[in-house]
Amino acid sequence: MGDKNAQSEVPSALKVSAGPEFKLIETSLQKRDAVVIGRAPDCDVVIQDLKASRRHCQLTRKTDGFLLEDLGSRNGTLVNGSKITQPILLKANQTFQIGDTMFYLG
Repeated sequence: MGDKNAQSEVPSALKVSAGPEFKLIETSLQKRDAVVIGRAPDCDVVIQDLKASRRHCQLTRKTDGFLLEDLGSRNGTLVNGSKITQPILLKANQTFQIGDTMFYLG
């Protein structure tokens, strides 16, 4: 059955490298259906990047990965160096960027 391969492509962790010291923050995605990322203290993943909006973007679990959606941020959310204009499906081993903060789905 192909389900086993599809499951291995679904990310289980979100790794964040922030700032010049590139400290790594890891957040488990195992039991989360949605994760909001931004500067606001009530976000699921809070980042200190001044280029990030208070509620910057959201990752929503889908059967084959996570849907990344910008929440109307001022500076945008980048995938492969380009601002996304609509939700985009990310799988394991893909990255995205908010300001100077890099995110890695593993």
